[in-house]
Amino acid sequence: MRGMVVWFSGLPMAGKSSLARAACARLAPRAILLDEDELHDAIAHAPATDEPAFAATTAGVAALLARQGFIVLVAASARRRSEREHARALAPRFLEVHVATPLGGGAGREGHGVFFESAAAAGPEIERGYEPSVAPDLIARGGRDQLALDRLVERLESGDRA
Repeated sequence: MRGMVVWFSGLPMAGKSSLARAACARLAPRAILLDEDELHDAIAHAPATDEPAFAATTAGVAALLARQGFIVLVAASARRRSEREHARALAPRFLEVHVATPLGGGAGREGHGVFFESAAAAGPEIERGYEPSVAPDLIARGGRDQLALDRLVERLESGDRA
């Protein structure tokens, strides 16, 4: 299996990390998970307030690992479409999985340190900064979409060219 980057995009708390973790478990040991919150903790020079620099750093690390033959699963919003397109341009192969969850869909979940404490409380402010993908390679309906997970794993295992 050749290396590639799979970028899970979507609103904060949409379920990107949950879906990426499930895919990583199914694809082990060929897959590596780069989770946005964990990366913020590990990369000291990319604070949460500098989102474009963080997205570029994440894209660079993901592409580096993909060129070494890994399937790199990136669970990160990358709020700007241009940030995700930059990641696509760097990667040897790239798939974008958009995790579609309505605003407030993650309100019952424990919040993440990088984003607002409550998606519902932040309201349209979260949506305003996020540019949805025009044509993602796959759409998942939340972080527990088993059908989307099965389709993604099947696509990756079949060696689908992205």
